[in-house]
Amino acid sequence: MGRTYRKAKRLGYRNGYYTRDLGTTQGVIEDLLVPRDREGVFRSQLFERFARYEPQVEEGLREMFVAGVSTAKVGEVAEQLIGVAPSKSAVSRLNADLETQFKEWRERPLKDHWRIFYPDGIYYDVRHGEQRPKGTRRMVVLAVLGVDQNGDKEVLGLRLSAEESKEGWAALLGDLRKRGVTGLDLAVRDGNDGLIAALKEVFPQTPRQRCVVHTIRTQWAKARPWWPKLPLFPNSQNQGAFC
Repeated sequence: MGRTYRKAKRLGYRNGYYTRDLGTTQGVIEDLLVPRDREGVFRSQLFERFARYEPQVEEGLREMFVAGVSTAKVGEVAEQLIGVAPSKSAVSRLNADLETQFKEWRERPLKDHWRIFYPDGIYYDVRHGEQRPKGTRRMVVLAVLGVDQNGDKEVLGLRLSAEESKEGWAALLGDLRKRGVTGLDLAVRDGNDGLIAALKEVFPQTPRQRCVVHTIRTQWAKARPWWPKLPLFPNSQNQGAFC
């Protein structure tokens, strides 16, 4: 078929090439010739349009970012591994995918009935914007782990908050209800007042139980100062055996 071939059923016409550098796990392919057509609808099956890296390389860059590596350091590591250093803005663009995936996960529909809810707060040092590590702020990720009728566990929701307040917990629990959760057999919680108040408000009919681990920790913290003053157990060699 010649260059000047014409036919009514022909889908389009080629329009030369453009060059592209592509970062791969084996190094950088420079000046790769990518075909294009006049209508601009042609897509190569080797890589996504506008992609500068193989999917494996992109995933590695995202994993470093998620692990807490700065965008500048990600570029330095990538240059050592594959011979190309992506800019800070390039790394940020790659991570835009992560935000989309997280949004889809956070808004996914949920089962209506769960056997057990485990809500708890996990504290992290969070860096805001351009603040340096010394300017990090202590924040809490409110998390809810659910156990379904088959005994399978699933993280149902996450929410970043300044503290474990009633408002923060109520917002997270209310979101779970909007996404389909209507029945809970048991909520296992710690002693946080904000969480208890939010559970009473959003799931008032759900039985609540104090987490055994939290209870033991609380009682041990109270008893520990008095432990050396307690008499030894019968036949014990030392107090350390019971600490």
